[in-house]
Amino acid sequence: MSVSTIRSTTEPPKPDSAPKQGIVNSDLLRNVRVAVDVQLGHASIAIEEMMALKTGSVIALQTGLGETVGLYVNENLVARGEIVAVGENYGVRIVEIVSQP
Repeated sequence: MSVSTIRSTTEPPKPDSAPKQGIVNSDLLRNVRVAVDVQLGHASIAIEEMMALKTGSVIALQTGLGETVGLYVNENLVARGEIVAVGENYGVRIVEIVSQP
């Protein structure tokens, strides 16, 4: 089996003429909508308990009253906050922005 070296006949682009990658005009993104989810807590129950659920059943969450909740954008934790009332609705007051590694 013979192995040969192949050389390109075209010159690579010069550094100043290379296409700029990773640069996005932030004005284009300002009105893009993203999904925001708030995770109040979680619980673990036995299948027997799940099968016995009915209207009025209560499942205790492992999040205590006054603890912060997670705010997720596209399934990524971005902040923590506390539940507040906004008129007749719930809201989240941001208390911490989560640093991404």
